[in-house]
Amino acid sequence: NGEDVERALRPVTWDDKILASAASMALVRHQLGRIAGGKQPSLTTHPLRAFIHDNLDQARALHRYRRWLRASLRSSDRAQSESS
Repeated sequence: NGEDVERALRPVTWDDKILASAASMALVRHQLGRIAGGKQPSLTTHPLRAFIHDNLDQARALHRYRRWLRASLRSSDRAQSESS
């Protein structure tokens, strides 16, 4: 509707500041994902839930990348051995 709405995520008040910072970033990524999916931001998301979900997503992405890298190296090695 064109109106600016100011809403803030609740701060992460964990004692471990490194984990708190990582959880804050996970919350931001969670909200951006909701917005990208056409949903409204949810200010009630728990930081621990967003942090765990974010870590699982990153682990899956790393696994896919490693699998792709191994496959591309194998195909590259095959192409080199065939040309020799």
